[in-house]
Amino acid sequence: MAAKKNSTETTVKKINVPENIRDCTFFKRFPFKLDEEQWKFIEAVWNKKNIGVFCNACAGSSKTTLSTAMALLMTNEFRMYESIYYIMSPCMESALGYLSGDLISKTLPYRAPLEDAIIACGYDPEKIIVSDTNMENVKNGTATVNAIPSTFLRGRNFQNAFVIIDEIQNATTHEIKKILSRCHDNCKILCLGHTGQIDLKFPQDSGFSRYLDSARKQDFIEIVELTKDYRGKFSQWADSI
Repeated sequence: MAAKKNSTETTVKKINVPENIRDCTFFKRFPFKLDEEQWKFIEAVWNKKNIGVFCNACAGSSKTTLSTAMALLMTNEFRMYESIYYIMSPCMESALGYLSGDLISKTLPYRAPLEDAIIACGYDPEKIIVSDTNMENVKNGTATVNAIPSTFLRGRNFQNAFVIIDEIQNATTHEIKKILSRCHDNCKILCLGHTGQIDLKFPQDSGFSRYLDSARKQDFIEIVELTKDYRGKFSQWADSI
């Protein structure tokens, strides 16, 4: 007679982590086929030796979608990190105080790219983004995505987290330092920006180029470029002016 299974015993789902990220079927969820540049970006993020990846990417290159996909894959699917932090561009942070509502309401307009990327990956933003209206999923651990502006980073300490800083070209050197200096080495940090689309009143105030130059000298950071705009010829024309 077979031994009776202990009532407290739980079944642990085996997670098959591919050695070659190109073998992962996760990316078949996308409505588009990845080009070689996009695969190089994914491989840079997947590379264990890279604590950080800086991506200088043009408009329409799917940088936010690819970054969100890797965050969800490595955190929610493979359990390599405990949580995801999507840090929004700080260039309009002074305007946050003038928007009505609480912090969640104030940041909703800045979350649109993240939510679109989450949907493209087959997830429901309402279920996996941490919020006061999603406490059940927060408690059971399925809500892993924290969307926050850099304004509220004082006192934060990022450990074992997948950190995405989007539109980083709109941050000053001081603002970038404020974010990156809070990350431990057990994090994966993605810095997404475009040196050709700086929205600051004085473009020379951007710290992105300075950090790019310094990152090239570090063996724990990789720099990649995404140069193709897939939105179409109209977007390509607008970006070229």
